[in-house]
Amino acid sequence: MNSPKILVVISHWPSKAHPYLTWLYYRLKEVYPRLQFFIFSSSDKEFGEQLIGKEAVKSCLKNALYRRHFTLNPFPHLISCYKILTNIKQSYKIFLYCRAKGSSILQCYGQLYYFSSLLGKKFDLIYINALQTAKHFRSRNIFGNTPIIASSRGQDFDFEPEGFDNVLTQIDHLHVLGEYLKHKAVSRSFPPDQITIIPPAALPVTIRAGNLVKSDKIITITSASRLAWTKGYIYSLRAVSMVIHQLPDFHINYHIIGDGPEKEFLQVEAVRLGIQSNVIFHGWQSQDEVNKLVFSADIYLLLSIEEGFNNSVLQAQNLGIPCVVSNTGGLPENVEDGVTGLVIPRYDADAAAKALQKLIQEPALRKQMGEAASLRVNQHFSLEKQVRQYADMFENVIRNHEDHIRLQ
Repeated sequence: MNSPKILVVISHWPSKAHPYLTWLYYRLKEVYPRLQFFIFSSSDKEFGEQLIGKEAVKSCLKNALYRRHFTLNPFPHLISCYKILTNIKQSYKIFLYCRAKGSSILQCYGQLYYFSSLLGKKFDLIYINALQTAKHFRSRNIFGNTPIIASSRGQDFDFEPEGFDNVLTQIDHLHVLGEYLKHKAVSRSFPPDQITIIPPAALPVTIRAGNLVKSDKIITITSASRLAWTKGYIYSLRAVSMVIHQLPDFHINYHIIGDGPEKEFLQVEAVRLGIQSNVIFHGWQSQDEVNKLVFSADIYLLLSIEEGFNNSVLQAQNLGIPCVVSNTGGLPENVEDGVTGLVIPRYDADAAAKALQKLIQEPALRKQMGEAASLRVNQHFSLEKQVRQYADMFENVIRNHEDHIRLQ
């Protein structure tokens, strides 16, 4: 098959919270030179440039298309009007589709205006990187008969069980990170044979925890994610507090990497628990610095309340660090319980404390699990394997669509 022309729809260029997407887009662009991005809004590309280099980001965004935004400058309006008028047949079809779906005349024009840069463009495949992104526009009326794939990456169905039903009717194929999300999609009546599971990939690293000499009495526990309520940091702090008081012979520090709306609350909670001197809030760090901090840890901790799969846990295992995680969402698929870490019931700080205590008191078990974790990630969650799986999914959907057209 000749290199297909693929449009990747994203809300913005990946931020520091999603470094794995930067790597994915970069590698997909290498495989599909004709791949283009449609981006809802421009954003800071500095973090991406740190990861893959300025020229690589520039290459990825070459010929990128952008959603129009309302402005008092008349020039962009003239451009949009020109695009609409020069593609009047397609524009009128979109207008009628929106009206049939109950949109007002102003809303119909809004769809045409915001996505006017797509008018007249032809693609072999549309890939929308998140269901939330697909909710912002009527996919089928914009892209016509072109096959559409969308990804479910997080707590989509947990937060809004019925919120994506309309999106699911407008796509041809769904990508999910694991069995948990597949089950959720099937429960919303999406055909299981139109779902592909491709888990996230660990980021490239040049260090391994096995290269570091660690003390059995000085224990470092680390977490790296957004400081949001879904990540369950309140339970993590309480579990760490219990362990600190239960194991006075050990010097235990808890490093939290990341930032978010819960930061001040968590800082106050650390003071309330009397462990503020043991808890270090690092804020956002470069990916290299995150790798170094996680690399130097003895245990990785994440007690999420809701979770799709979680890349930070995967990255910790890639670095050879055993993990203690909750059993929510896709985390039990991410961490093999008893092999690469310990999986405990969510909301259960006592169970988390017992798991931490076990790993702290058994250094040989930590080493064994860390080695198993690194091996499993290399075998099942490599970036190369992920890109091959995406390529297979893209080309299968294109091929099936072409076969369907021929049979009509």
